[in-house]
Amino acid sequence: MWFIDRPERLSRERRAVEKLAAEAPWLERVDWRVTDKMAIVVDVDMRVAGKLVELSMTYPDLFPVAPPAVKTRDGSMLTTAHQYNNGDLCLQIRTDNWRPEIEGVALLVSAHELMSTESVIDERGRHGEVESDHELSLGQRLRGKRWRFILTRSAFEHAIAAEGHAPAQFSWQVRGGASLVSSLISVNAEGPMRWVDADLPAPVGRSSTAGFLIGLTAGDARAQALSQAASLGSKKVRETLLGEGECTEPREIFLTVEPEQMRAFFLDYGDNKVDEFEIIYPELTRRLPKRHAELPTRKVGIVGCGSVGSKVAAALARAGVGSFYLVDDDIVRAENLVRNDLDWTSVGAHKAAAVGERLTLVNPRAVFEQSFQKLGGQESSSAQAGVLTKLGDCDLIVDASGDDSAFNYLAAVTRERQKPMVWARVFGGGYGGLVVRARPGIEASPHAVRASIEAWYSNPDFPEPPIAAADYAAIDGAGAPMIADDADVSVISAHLARVVIDILAGGASTFEHSAYAIGLRKEGIFDAAFDTWPIVVASAQDEPPQQPVDGDERRAGWAELLTLMAARA
Repeated sequence: MWFIDRPERLSRERRAVEKLAAEAPWLERVDWRVTDKMAIVVDVDMRVAGKLVELSMTYPDLFPVAPPAVKTRDGSMLTTAHQYNNGDLCLQIRTDNWRPEIEGVALLVSAHELMSTESVIDERGRHGEVESDHELSLGQRLRGKRWRFILTRSAFEHAIAAEGHAPAQFSWQVRGGASLVSSLISVNAEGPMRWVDADLPAPVGRSSTAGFLIGLTAGDARAQALSQAASLGSKKVRETLLGEGECTEPREIFLTVEPEQMRAFFLDYGDNKVDEFEIIYPELTRRLPKRHAELPTRKVGIVGCGSVGSKVAAALARAGVGSFYLVDDDIVRAENLVRNDLDWTSVGAHKAAAVGERLTLVNPRAVFEQSFQKLGGQESSSAQAGVLTKLGDCDLIVDASGDDSAFNYLAAVTRERQKPMVWARVFGGGYGGLVVRARPGIEASPHAVRASIEAWYSNPDFPEPPIAAADYAAIDGAGAPMIADDADVSVISAHLARVVIDILAGGASTFEHSAYAIGLRKEGIFDAAFDTWPIVVASAQDEPPQQPVDGDERRAGWAELLTLMAARA
C-alpha cells in the first residue's frame, strides 16, 4: 500500500489539502478516511455559485504512479459534460498527463474551476462551457455500443457513389461476445449492376440479411425525417425511405448515404424495433511497405500446413501474397492447437482446407488451391504427378513438412523448374531452429545446400547435432522430455516468412547468408538466447554441372517423339 510504503507522501498530500482549505473560501469541509478496502479518501464540500457540492477524492493503490479520482460523494452525475459514465470527473489533470510529482490537491482546484465556469449563465440563459481537451479513440467511443457496421474500403467507395435505392445483402454475426457486427456484402442480386465486396472474406458473408443501399442527395426530405421516423419504429423508417411497399422480410438492414454522413439501421418488423449501427469507416493509410507491391501477383506453394506451415501461410497472407497452393494430407486435431495457427473451429477439417479458409479471413483477396495428398507417401502416381506439376507452377515453394521424402520431391521440382525453395526446422525441445533458402542460379540445389549444412554441423568442436523432430520434442541429458511450445515455433516460422517475402519482393536481399541457425536459449552450439549462426552454403557455381546429353541420344529421342505425335494425329 502506497501510504504504508511512502508515509511521507501521505503527509505531503494532507498538508497540501489543508493549506488549500485555509486559503480558499470555497472549500468548506475536509475529512480524511480509510475505506474497508484500505483506500485513502478525502471528502470535501465545495461552494460553487452559492450551492454546496459534495465530492470525494480517492487515491488509487498505485498512487502516485496513477492519479486520484474525483466524483460526487453519493455517486450521482453532475450536469457537466466533463464526466465519465462511472462518475469520475474529467479534469485538466488526468491519466494521460498525470505525473507522479503532482499533488492530489491540484485535482480539487481543477474540479472547482470546472464547475464554477459552467455555473456562469450569460444574457441568453446559456451556461458557460469549458472547452474539451478530451480526445477519444475509436475503441473508447465504441465501448458500450453493441451495433457496429464495418465499411471496407471497397464498400465505402461503392456506397458514396450510390444513387436511388438498390437491394443489398448484409453480413450478420456476433463478435467479441456481444457486439453485433454487419457489413455490406453485395448490391443488386443479378445482372450487370451487381456488385460484390472483394474486401470482405467469403466466410464472413455466410450469415446474411437482406436490405437496401439508399443514396440521399443534399436537401432530400427523407434525410431530415429519418431520426424522427426511427423513434416511431422500423416500419416507419421503411415507409419514410422506400414508401408504402410491402415487405416480406422479418428484418432488414438499411444503409443510407448522405453527402456528409452515412447511417445504418437494423429494422426488426416483428417487434417494430429500430437499432442504429455505429459505422466504422475504413482507414485510408497504407499499412504495408512499398516493397510488398508485387506480392499480390505471387503464388506460393506450401507443403505441410501444421505448426510451421500454418504460421508462415498466415504471415504471407498478411504481407499481401495473393495466391497459395496448400498441400497436406493430415487433419486438424484438438491437440494440434497448442502450436498451430488454427483454432477449434477447424478441428476435424483437413489442415490444407482449414489453413486456406484462414488465409481468406486474413486477406480477403487471397485465393488458394488445396491438395490432401501425402507427398512422398502411398498415393497414386498420377495424383502425385499432378501435385508436383502445380507446385512447379508456383513462384516459390515452402517445405514445412519436416519429411525427408517430401523434401526430395520438392528439391527435384525446384531444380527442374528453376524455382526458389525455402525450409525450416525447429530443433527438438524448441531451443532453436534452422532457416534455409535455395535460389536457382545463386545457391546450389536444395540437396547440395542441405549437404553444406550437414557438413557445417559436423565440426568436431560442436556438440551433438540437433534433432529436427516432427513433434518438436527431444530428451535432455537427464532423460526428461523437452517440448517446443508455440512461441518457439512462432519465432522460427516468422524468420522463414521473412525470408520468403525477401525473395518474392525482388531486388537486393536483406540477408547476407542463405542459412541461419537461430538459438532461443543457451543449448548446444548456442551460447545464449537469440545467438545466431550464419551458415555458408554451396553456391550455384560450386555445384558440378549436369552431365551433358549425347547429341546422338538427343536426336534419337526427338525422332521417337515425332513418331508418337504422328501416330496420335
